[in-house]
Amino acid sequence: MRLFTIGLFTIGLFTIGLFTMYYLGCTM
Repeated sequence: MRLFTIGLFTIGLFTIGLFTMYYLGCTM
């Protein structure tokens, strides 16, 4: 269960980072 939570957290962080880079790339 703990590993599953860590996996979800990592995927969430990765998605947010990807979305932020995409947003910054479109803005600039």
